[in-house]
Amino acid sequence: MPLPNLYSKYTDPYKLVEFRMFLLNLCNMGCKGCFYKKDGNTFGSYQPAIDLCEDLQRVGYSLETCYLLPTDIFDNEINKTLFESEKFNELISHFRYVGVGSTLTAGWNKTIFDHIIQVGPSVELQVNLMVNHIFDEDYYHTIKEAISGVLVCYPNTVINLALNVGYTLTEQEIEQVYDLVERLSVDKIIEVNFTFLYNPAISPEKKAKMMLNSFGTLKRFSHAYEKSGDPKYNTRTMLRKPSFTFKDGKIYLSPIMPFDEYVFIDDDKYLVRTPSVEGFLNTQVAVETNNLPILEECNDCSNLQICQGKGFFTFARDMNLPCYLKENF
Repeated sequence: MPLPNLYSKYTDPYKLVEFRMFLLNLCNMGCKGCFYKKDGNTFGSYQPAIDLCEDLQRVGYSLETCYLLPTDIFDNEINKTLFESEKFNELISHFRYVGVGSTLTAGWNKTIFDHIIQVGPSVELQVNLMVNHIFDEDYYHTIKEAISGVLVCYPNTVINLALNVGYTLTEQEIEQVYDLVERLSVDKIIEVNFTFLYNPAISPEKKAKMMLNSFGTLKRFSHAYEKSGDPKYNTRTMLRKPSFTFKDGKIYLSPIMPFDEYVFIDDDKYLVRTPSVEGFLNTQVAVETNNLPILEECNDCSNLQICQGKGFFTFARDMNLPCYLKENF
């Protein structure tokens, strides 16, 4: 059913869009905390993604980053064949950046960068930290040398560091991550990957425990942002910066942790059933139906608007999570 009033209700002048596309396979890196399915990721037709791009642009959204997931982009030569598809190239040409991830421990591939840049976007490179190696000086120098090589050839590349969560990091590990971010990240941020949420072999109950286990790490990093002069929690919402995940032939809308990290929930209420703005807004309405405060004190909390705008309450209910903003994690 058409909902012509929804766009006028939800419009926002600062709209950006991210796509997360599960279409890469095979990875030999073995990063701690990585639960991504590393084979059998098939994408099918790119046309629905293109249709969604064009409809979002029609109503004023800017397409920021299209992430290619879930494995190391440079670890598999077959990834180069993506760029043989005219439809794939048409899709990524809509975006300002194409996001790729790599540990960089096996080097990087100039051909991949060339392909992306020839199509039009710049590259956003997420360097996936291997926690079991972060105290190794050789590891640091290997990453630093690779990053330097990328920036010499492609100075417009945005480079940041990424970390898998869901397990407990020691205080020493967290401090070392801070140090690596300061020394290696161009934009001085750490991206957090909830890889366990994408793994259907992990039960909902186990995912909830792993998400709760991530809260302490997330809160530590959010405090670090505040110390550096940046706001601890920004005003990003699902409507201001929606993120769509393309996985197993389906499109999902992602709610956002207050720390500003997107969350994947494999549930029908998050499905975008038609690749259009109307389909997006219909899903937004479904998410909002359950986006109600989880505690009585939420109603008087200064962060109520932040949590509600990000859709946090909906997936907190789905996963039986407590308040993220409490200080006891």
